[in-house]
Amino acid sequence: LEAWRAEFPYYWIYSPEMPDWWYSFREDIETIVVGDGITHLNWALFSELPNLKNVDLGNVEMIDCLFRWCGGLEEIVVPETVTHIGACSFIGCENLKKVEILADDAMLFWDVFRGSDNLEEVHFGKNAKPAEDGIDLGINENATLYVHKNSGMHKYAQRLGYEFVIVEN
Repeated sequence: LEAWRAEFPYYWIYSPEMPDWWYSFREDIETIVVGDGITHLNWALFSELPNLKNVDLGNVEMIDCLFRWCGGLEEIVVPETVTHIGACSFIGCENLKKVEILADDAMLFWDVFRGSDNLEEVHFGKNAKPAEDGIDLGINENATLYVHKNSGMHKYAQRLGYEFVIVEN
């Protein structure tokens, strides 16, 4: 299989509809590496990539509705630069088991993990929190949340009855 690279010319990407050539390769895509200068990735840009296994988000600051229905994705590390994890970012990632969100101040929006029913553990940065009180992030009830004491995610886990582990600073 020949390697190929798609370069996007803008500092951010917003595309409600990907070009036709993208979909002709989607089953072949196993790795995504986001290059320097890309700060925003949104609206299902990398959705429906059934064999996606490895992701390097580079220095991205915002993801929104990004990895919908990526059945091959089992683990992902969301770098410390990502402070906005938008709605439905990992919706339907049926084999996703582990997520590490490194940003201390990440804000998560509704249904981030809806349909990722095999999620076992989610690690949150120090001050990570839901974007609004009362929203549902869609984390399955069997997942363990790794949270910092008195953080927004600690309060979220307590309020909804999730199993959680307090992480030391």
